[in-house]
Amino acid sequence: MQATGQYRFMIGAMLLLLAMVLLVPLAPYALAYVQGSGAVPDPGTDLWRDVRQAVPGDSQVQGVDTGTLISARGEQWRQYRMQQLAPYSAVVFAGVIGLFVLYFLIRGRIRIMAGRSGRLIQRYSTADRWIHWFMAVVFLVLMLTGLVLLYGRWVLIPWLGPEGFSATAAFCKWAHNLSGPLFILALVLMFFAYLREALFKFKVDIAWFLHAGGYLGGRHPSSGKINAGQKAWFWAVVIGGALLSISGLAMDFPAFVQSRDLLQDAHLVHTLSAV
Repeated sequence: MQATGQYRFMIGAMLLLLAMVLLVPLAPYALAYVQGSGAVPDPGTDLWRDVRQAVPGDSQVQGVDTGTLISARGEQWRQYRMQQLAPYSAVVFAGVIGLFVLYFLIRGRIRIMAGRSGRLIQRYSTADRWIHWFMAVVFLVLMLTGLVLLYGRWVLIPWLGPEGFSATAAFCKWAHNLSGPLFILALVLMFFAYLREALFKFKVDIAWFLHAGGYLGGRHPSSGKINAGQKAWFWAVVIGGALLSISGLAMDFPAFVQSRDLLQDAHLVHTLSAV
């Protein structure tokens, strides 16, 4: 009887040990179920969920947004630039050129009524002319390279191929970034050189606008050296150039304090101001 009891005890202990071996690994699942999670924690899943939600992490690189591995906003901005900004701005740009061409076809050349007198009068000083052509050359470089960067994907790739366009775009980007500070310098020089003459004179300039610079009323209103239209163009260049300069500097030096959203806004302002 004693031996039989010992056998039963040993068998029971072995069964209990076997049950523990089988059931203990299931304890975390039971605990998770009791806690109501209903899911098994997965570090990989949690990681990529945080990545998709742009949850900042730890990084040795210090700067704005450096803790964000992948930003969905970047792809959203790329889609907006490709599908809306570039096409719509191209329509505006082409529309402005079309208006100029239409006006020229309707109006034709504006000729001197009495013809040339043969006398030459110095209207601007040598310094003024240097500033003008400095601004004009820099602006043309920025305009051409900017057009390649914004619209070249659709226009030049069929002609140059992907490799040829890549090399062209890289050169245009380099030339565009290098010419930007020169444009700021030219803008400052132009502002101080022409500021005094570009100040509006209410009575004279209102009369000019009321006659649309001579298009209405059949005569050219008196305007002095610079008419109101030229003054308005001067201030449009100054304000637009300032927006171009500020937004361009933000994109040229993104490592200072700019966030991703600020850089995208700067890109938008830069494109619209240029157009």
